[in-house]
Amino acid sequence: MDRQVANPRSRKELITRLLKGKCELCGTSENVRVHHIRKLADLDQGKLPTDWHKVMMKKRRKTLVVCTACHDIIHSGKPTNSVTK
Repeated sequence: MDRQVANPRSRKELITRLLKGKCELCGTSENVRVHHIRKLADLDQGKLPTDWHKVMMKKRRKTLVVCTACHDIIHSGKPTNSVTK
């Protein structure tokens, strides 16, 4: 049985966001990359939601385009300084 292809529209949307080259948390345009999670339900693990949790939940996205500094902060578990709208 053939595997179903993921929604190409969502890939195109992610590529478009990545090509903008702007961090979706702090707005900088230095060294952007993609932070992703397995599923949105993983964000609701009983912890207080951080700024990046809120952005992902509000936009209903499993991915965020972030700069290296924000990506490091996300993985360290510390709260991010600012969030762009």
